[in-house]
Amino acid sequence: MTTAVFDGSFDGLLKLSAFLHTSGLYFDEVSDIEDNSSLFSENIYAQGDEPIDTKKLDLQKLKTVFLANDKATYKTIVRHYFEATEGRYTMETNAKLNELEHLVRREAHKYTGFTRFEMTDVGFFARIAPKHDILPLIAPHFHDRFKDERVIFDENRQVAALINKQGYKLVLATIESFEKCEEEKRFEGLWKKFFESVSIKERTNKQLQQSFVPLRYRKFMGEFSSSIYTPQAEALSHLPL
Repeated sequence: MTTAVFDGSFDGLLKLSAFLHTSGLYFDEVSDIEDNSSLFSENIYAQGDEPIDTKKLDLQKLKTVFLANDKATYKTIVRHYFEATEGRYTMETNAKLNELEHLVRREAHKYTGFTRFEMTDVGFFARIAPKHDILPLIAPHFHDRFKDERVIFDENRQVAALINKQGYKLVLATIESFEKCEEEKRFEGLWKKFFESVSIKERTNKQLQQSFVPLRYRKFMGEFSSSIYTPQAEALSHLPL
């Protein structure tokens, strides 16, 4: 099997697309990882400095598709580059592009509502584990919304979005855990009690609930946390009755 390999960046994939289109080399798959699984595996790389024709490309859409965690993502983008350059679009490629874009944007939209920030010893911190690489899409949203210092950590990719008043940046990071401040624990406990008290046991509908908030989003949502924080009486003594 022949694998066309690029450096893992969006620009690198476009460069590889231009090289493959110009050279006419045959390939089976496109990946950012070399395939050395067997003696018959062959890897090809972009060579030279081929001009990249982006006039007929919807770069914003392709950048969104590039974030999709799907084995067909890279090859679909390369196919689209071929078709756009030659002016012969196919329904199959366009349908796959639309599908991948929809999946990425849909998950990003959900995480704008399901991301939970906690006050820790390093400030406001949120941990997420999305299927797709959505940090570049949701970081601008939270910057525009809060305009303060926050950190969003993608557990699956070991990447953190560092947000401040000026903007945000994505950095590689390894984060084990941060200790929540006592006030955060107290309010999380109160929120969980409120969440449970407003629910009506006789009307519980797990299937409907999971359709609104699927299980994979709940790992870092305090209202679904299995741990219960019970403040001491003296910690609540200052609250109004």
